[in-house]
Amino acid sequence: MSNVFLIAKTYFKRSWLNIIDPIALIGIPLGMVILNLAVFNGQMPDRELINGYDPFASFLASSLVIAFQFFSGMNLFLWYYSDLEGAVKDRLYSTPTSRASFIFGKALGSIAFSLIQGIVVIVVTWAFFDANWGNPIILILTLLTISIISHLVSAITYILSKSKSQANAIGYIYSFGLMIISGTFLVNFSILGLQDNPVVRFLETRGTPISLGWRAIQYSGPILDDMSEAIFNVGLLAGIMVVLAIIVAILAKRRRSA
Repeated sequence: MSNVFLIAKTYFKRSWLNIIDPIALIGIPLGMVILNLAVFNGQMPDRELINGYDPFASFLASSLVIAFQFFSGMNLFLWYYSDLEGAVKDRLYSTPTSRASFIFGKALGSIAFSLIQGIVVIVVTWAFFDANWGNPIILILTLLTISIISHLVSAITYILSKSKSQANAIGYIYSFGLMIISGTFLVNFSILGLQDNPVVRFLETRGTPISLGWRAIQYSGPILDDMSEAIFNVGLLAGIMVVLAIIVAILAKRRRSA
């Protein structure tokens, strides 16, 4: 177990030493929030705050924080390809550390980075843009389950893909696709006049992990004070997490036996 945490620590540091990751996974969501709020503030400079907080900032920031967890999760299968399938593989097998320790250690390191990514955006938007993040326990549970879900999806992508380029393409299509169908971009369906379609409404409320995560956070205080609804959505996320973990275990066993 100590080896797992040592590997996790190593890969956590690796995420920060690779300057592209902090810029892309922290700078981009922050930049998108700032840009959208600047435009919105210019259009409605005197809009009403709710209990001292900006409801639009709360909606936008929470949507992007959750959505970008799926981009940070993509680091996991990139590490798996570079180390478990690349030049490092021979050295890995010559060490006394098991392959499973490397797999779990990399996953823990990546999850830790994605959580820090989310926390940075949360703190900045709360401190400077009046975003309300609701109940802190609900927020932590939502961020944690979403992060684990994103990494389980990444593991499934790694197992099923035939190449690194294929896995990378699937990861981007999946991540951007989730953002689009979850309504992360405000004009997703209004442009097509589909905002009242029941399928669209389902996708934007309960149909994806992003919409469930947003709903859990927003119902814990920022927009509506309904803790039972917030807890219910966290429970649905936990259920998805368990199902994906079972799928990963089954697929990994089949891959090892293949």
